[in-house]
Amino acid sequence: MKPRARGIIDQQNHKVRVSVPSNTNVSNLIATFSYLGKSVYVGEVQQQSGITPNDFSREVVYRITADDGSYIEYTVIVTVTEDKTKGF
Repeated sequence: MKPRARGIIDQQNHKVRVSVPSNTNVSNLIATFSYLGKSVYVGEVQQQSGITPNDFSREVVYRITADDGSYIEYTVIVTVTEDKTKGF
């Protein structure tokens, strides 16, 4: 079973904050997303929802390009949540 992530999109500041369970390997996560436009890139790598892995151990910037060539960038910040059941 895939770990479930919970995210909040801050449209004003173009940030996406995602919390994942403590057992998640954030260095090879695959995001599922939808967008309106022509393409989505992280650096030079075109992203495909549910397919392209990224290293979320640090912030990842997604560039969404519109059909007219304009673009917007969103910074994705992944936080690993602590397992509160350990240590009791």
